Amino acid sequence: MHIGWKFTFQTRAGKARGFLRAWPLWENLSRSLWRVQPIPHAPHHLLEVRFTHYSGRPLDLPDGTHIQKGDTLIELHFRNRAFLDIAGTGEAWRYMRMIEQNLQALARWMQEPDFTRNARAIFGATLLSRGAPRLGFTVRERPKPSGQK
Repeated sequence: MHIGWKFTFQTRAGKARGFLRAWPLWENLSRSLWRVQPIPHAPHHLLEVRFTHYSGRPLDLPDGTHIQKGDTLIELHFRNRAFLDIAGTGEAWRYMRMIEQNLQALARWMQEPDFTRNARAIFGATLLSRGAPRLGFTVRERPKPSGQK
């Protein structure tokens, strides 16, 4: 384990250590570089989206959707600050409900006439994948880069 990550184990609410001290800077930089945007009318603003294009091998989702190179996708991004702001205000089920409400706002936005993007799928990469199936997501391991076992 890299020495910087060892310092994160002493982290607690409001007291970042090691790499976590730079996380807010990284988050702001990545949000601007990747053109992450809020979901209109999302009640809790826990999620934001980025429009991107698929670049991997063709993929068939369990619902029959076929994804191929160049297809437009919606990438979900958690707003870590928003999660921190509501931390300690309820049980895990409450967070799931809030995420669900944000996803419902995304679904409504995608049905509006001014939503011109033809997105084939919605995806996100997370360490917190346990609740994803409850929200209707398919969970799969990330493909390893070529050359790795």
